[in-house]
Amino acid sequence: MLYGAVSMALALAMHLSGMFEQGDARLKQALSVLTSDVFLIVVSDRLLFALGALCSFGIAFAMLDSSAAWRRIVLGLTALVVLLAMVPVCALWQIYFSPFFVVVAFFWSWFCTMMYTSQHIMPCERHDDVQGQSPIHSACSEQSLSDARVKPKEEVEDDFARSSNFSDTKYKPKD
Repeated sequence: MLYGAVSMALALAMHLSGMFEQGDARLKQALSVLTSDVFLIVVSDRLLFALGALCSFGIAFAMLDSSAAWRRIVLGLTALVVLLAMVPVCALWQIYFSPFFVVVAFFWSWFCTMMYTSQHIMPCERHDDVQGQSPIHSACSEQSLSDARVKPKEEVEDDFARSSNFSDTKYKPKD
């Protein structure tokens, strides 16, 4: 929760200081190619704040619940692409969605959570077995063991008799 709150504070401070205004003007100019020059609806700051909170806390919780670094990277990049894809989709509906606040909140939360998870073992990673194999690898090796051919009793006894060089008849199985 801390990373979501810090990322929201960072995005809010950047928004209130006016750091996104120049980017908004350039984005509106670029989107005017897709639609008319005037957007009928502009997404309010409250809705941007709510969407930023949802994205920053959501990605933090999702990252903490993912068990591998590559999954966390794929999760973050996929969510970032979806966020950025909202801009032209909303522009086609004559809605101007400024992605800067949401993307800054999302990215900072994702980055901080990645740093945290790279230094700590998450509870979802603790179910690995003793040899350090992931559950996928241990399931594969269990499957290969169950698929292995079971030797008949006589063949196992012959292998044992061949491996031992002593001739002890006391423990030899009865026919």
